[in-house]
Amino acid sequence: MKYTRELKIGLVLIVAIFLLYFGMNFLKGLNIFSPMRTYVGQFENLNSLETSSPVYIRGYKVGQVSQIDYDFTRPEPFTVSVVINKDIRLPKGSEMTLIADGLLGGAAIELRLAQAEEFYQPDDTIPTAIEGGLLDQLQNGMLADLNHTINDIDSIVLILKGQVEGDHVKNILANADNAIQDLTVTSNKLKKIVNTDVPPIVNDAKVVIADAKSTMAHVNSISTKIDTLDIEGMAGKIDSTIYNIQQITQAANSTDGTLGLLLNDKTMYNKINQTIVSADTLITDIKKNPKRYINISIFGGK
Repeated sequence: MKYTRELKIGLVLIVAIFLLYFGMNFLKGLNIFSPMRTYVGQFENLNSLETSSPVYIRGYKVGQVSQIDYDFTRPEPFTVSVVINKDIRLPKGSEMTLIADGLLGGAAIELRLAQAEEFYQPDDTIPTAIEGGLLDQLQNGMLADLNHTINDIDSIVLILKGQVEGDHVKNILANADNAIQDLTVTSNKLKKIVNTDVPPIVNDAKVVIADAKSTMAHVNSISTKIDTLDIEGMAGKIDSTIYNIQQITQAANSTDGTLGLLLNDKTMYNKINQTIVSADTLITDIKKNPKRYINISIFGGK
């Protein structure tokens, strides 16, 4: 009975230890019933990496950090051991990279596989790298750009301050004031033109338009009268008149008629001219010696 009781107590203690070990590994995320491979990497800084931190390959969890050892006498004091599924083999040239896990400052390991035909053996030490997290990227990228932008804004403020304190802005404001005054004067002149000159121009335009309408009415009336004229009869009369003029011209050029003889015969012209001269001489002599040609007796004398 004594040995049986001790045996039971021993068995219960062994089971309790096993359950404790299994529970702790379960809480760490380790599956003690699944075979695992262990690989080692050395880091200069852990960036909050802890035991049981996840291990990823292309964002897929394949294991976790099993142990972290340190020796500060070395340049890379932290030795990190990771366990991954046994069916995953790491080609030589692969890299164990320390990355940020989430926005709260956590860290994880990412295995970046290389293309090779040879593989690392379990417990081998593989190359490592550290990749900055989001805060580091903000500090190195956006904060640097923000600092540069602030410096540019500060330079612009200094330039504007110098311009304001100098005479340049005053000159600009003075020129703007003069321009506004000129615009005011121009606006007043335009108002005056619109109020005084435009109405007479409009009235004159109305008169011109009225005269144009009246002229067009007269033109339409004349056109109507022209349409009512006997154009053919007038053309016949004009042709008859032209024919008569041609007959008169022919008669004047011919020597058969009297008019032709008068115009073309020099002898008759000379005789007529002599007759006119003789008549003129006779009239002159009668004016000088009227008694020679006219004798008037009132009381019966000669």
